[in-house]
Amino acid sequence: MTPLASDTSLTTLRNVAAFLSPEWLEELRAAATRSARLPDDLAEVSATFQQVVREAPGGEVAYAIRIAGGHVEVEPGPPDAPDLTFTTDYVTAVAMNQGRLTAQEALTSGRLRVRGNLDVLAADARALGAVDDLFADVRARTTYHLGPYPAGDDKARGPTNAARRTR
Repeated sequence: MTPLASDTSLTTLRNVAAFLSPEWLEELRAAATRSARLPDDLAEVSATFQQVVREAPGGEVAYAIRIAGGHVEVEPGPPDAPDLTFTTDYVTAVAMNQGRLTAQEALTSGRLRVRGNLDVLAADARALGAVDDLFADVRARTTYHLGPYPAGDDKARGPTNAARRTR
């Protein structure tokens, strides 16, 4: 185990949620609840997106993001009837969450799969961007599991955790 720089580092680590943990999902839900609304021109958007992350430290994780009437809701677990499902592995999900890999890059490289009504994606892409903005603060405070990962794949070790390790 890598020693921490100081007691304040330990406190910092305890005050942020680990990526995909129940606490992290609760932070997303709270961020969505705190936001007043999406921009008025997105008020007509109605869609449910499911994110599935395989090979996460605690096993597969699924959660839903629902957009309706200009509001966003986050729910743990798979939704009944998602319009779209995004599926990826943990390392790819971390890279995307940290902004080191775009969804387009993950999709074209085969690391992200999309299933469902692709017309929803085309019509509601701007709404997804607005939702992403709602979660910026949570992303900035998220911690990530530091391994072990498959041999040679340390892509999930990003700047968020590197800054909290010493020497």
